Order: sequence, then structure tokens, then C-alpha cells
Amino acid sequence: MQSKNKAAIAALRKQIDAVDRRITASLAERWRLVRKLLPLKIPGRITDKARERLVIGNARKNAAAAGLDPKLAEAVFKTIIAGFTTGQKKLSTGAALKTGRRAD
Repeated sequence: MQSKNKAAIAALRKQIDAVDRRITASLAERWRLVRKLLPLKIPGRITDKARERLVIGNARKNAAAAGLDPKLAEAVFKTIIAGFTTGQKKLSTGAALKTGRRAD
């Protein structure tokens, strides 16, 4: 029985790792789009609180529809927004990001 559980756990973890790779790829795609958006923004106005509320509201709604706790989705998207806002601020002041930087 123990060996069966280990095999099942390993198989599920392999699937989770695949999901994690897709999440990372989606975050990288989102970052590339955000970088394209940056030059179109009004200088000095990185944040858009109305847009942030909309993104978080959509995340909560999409989570509920998918059977995920909306509070978890909200927390994740708040973290994404904060991280990407920091990245945009660094780029807008000319500071290069040391990680995750790709030429587009």
C-alpha cells in the first residue's frame, strides 16, 4: 500500500509541476505585455487603481467559476500586481531588472 501511495504522490506532483510551468509561462507572457504597455502610460503614472480593482474583481469572479476560493485568487493577483508594478517602476526610472529580463 505504501509503495502505491508513493507512486500516486509522485504522479500527482509531476502534474502539479506541469501546472507550475504553465503558470510561470503565463506570468512571463503577462510581463512581456506589461512592458509593452509601459511606454504608452503617462510618465510618472504607473499605477491605475481602477484597473487594479477590475483585475482583482475578475480574478475573484473567475476563481469562483472555476471552483477556487476567490480570496486566494485575490491574494495571488494582488501579489502579481505589486510585483509587476515594482518592475514597471524600475524600468521607468531606467533601472534594469536583473532577473527575468528578455529582449522582446
